[in-house]
Amino acid sequence: MGVIARLTWFAKWISLIGDVWFATALIWYWSSTLHQPYILSLLGLAFSLPGILSLFFGVFADRVGGKLLIVSSVWAQALICAGVALAVTDRSRVGLSITLVLIGTLGVLEAIRSNAISVVMSSFISADLRAQFIGLLHSVQSGIQLAARFFAASSLIWLSIQDIALIDCLSFVIAGILYIFLPVPLRKLPSSNEKYFRRSYVLDIIEGWKVIRTDGLSLRLLCVLLLSGPSMAVISGYVAWRIERNLHASSWWYSLSISMEMVGSMGAALLGAKVFRRVARRFGVTWIFLLDFLFMGISAFAMGFFNRIWVIVLCMCLVGVLQAGQNVVAPAYVLASYPKEIIGRAAAVFSTVEAGTQAIGSACMAICAKLLPVPWLFVGAGLLLVVSAPVIFIKLKIKLVTSPTYKNV
Repeated sequence: MGVIARLTWFAKWISLIGDVWFATALIWYWSSTLHQPYILSLLGLAFSLPGILSLFFGVFADRVGGKLLIVSSVWAQALICAGVALAVTDRSRVGLSITLVLIGTLGVLEAIRSNAISVVMSSFISADLRAQFIGLLHSVQSGIQLAARFFAASSLIWLSIQDIALIDCLSFVIAGILYIFLPVPLRKLPSSNEKYFRRSYVLDIIEGWKVIRTDGLSLRLLCVLLLSGPSMAVISGYVAWRIERNLHASSWWYSLSISMEMVGSMGAALLGAKVFRRVARRFGVTWIFLLDFLFMGISAFAMGFFNRIWVIVLCMCLVGVLQAGQNVVAPAYVLASYPKEIIGRAAAVFSTVEAGTQAIGSACMAICAKLLPVPWLFVGAGLLLVVSAPVIFIKLKIKLVTSPTYKNV
């Protein structure tokens, strides 16, 4: 792996440690100290809203790019995280509002940094290294999330929430130091056919959307991402209810099922990145997308249809593997399929749809939960994905939808 990939990977890994640790500890801290459950919903909104706005950040990354945008965003995150440490223990309305705004700002800067890294990767990292980079990054992220579920809440026994926020701040500082040594230009060098600052953001976004529309496979991937929202929402939001209220199992089984999801995701990303890439190069990414979303729907269906705890545990492990496949193949396909000049806004379209899908899916499940039993939520969401995935990816003449770049991963 090249120097750019190594530095980017380690910096992202270090910042993730502090970020996931603090986010998980904060949810537990507010759950145990506040008597206002809606605050947790506002916290979830603060985490997800920047992803919905990612489309504009992609244009910004395309225009500026380079090391300057990455370094400035991560150092700004460090400063804001220090502010969070000062405000997080204030449980008044003003204190909570300030904390939520600062956390939302952290998410905005994270989205900017992620899009800027995508631009750097498309310009300076080869296709072979991209797949390896994405696979390693996803496996480490899954491992961090796995550890956070076990240790973040319990760490409040010997550390205060302010201490954990300061550790998060320190992780951004270390990442910022590493990013300084990236051997890339401070700013993106404009090409002869680009007129960055003479056009509006809206026109740039429209241009990126038009390019995506010309690629039939990308357009269908966006469609299936939208339809996968209910499945992902029901899996992430109602597994605990399904295990405790429907199957009357202990919380140990819930911890095991969530852990198995992370284990499957981490193992598949770490060991399967090259396998995913070989399959995609030989048969095309369409097969991976089709089977991935198809089995995602089958998993959701099985968790609602079968009243067996071991079925849920196995399905959660499979869901982790499938999510790893999506997170490895889809970014590699996007980075390899679009011109470097618009890669930021193209990647941002997918990020925006993914974030919006989670919000839409959660809203749909909140409405359906008032009308249907929880097991039927799993069954319905699973059937939606099982039916829609083949319809979206297979043509009427029983041919897979492809694109000129469907093997470029």
